Amino acid sequence: MNQGLCGKQVTIQNTSTGQTATATVQDTCPGCSAGSLDLSPSVFNQLGDASQGTLPINYWYN
Repeated sequence: MNQGLCGKQVTIQNTSTGQTATATVQDTCPGCSAGSLDLSPSVFNQLGDASQGTLPINYWYN
């Protein structure tokens, strides 16, 4: 991940439901695969149920 993105706003969309959430990039996620985001519990819960574990998403920087 590009550390220059820290502090930027990102909009995340659950592609299954269309639900969106806006978050601030806080840090890198070395264990995440390319194109993945490690979401805080509060942002994850805006997009889906935590029991899902992972969500199909698209995201863009604002």
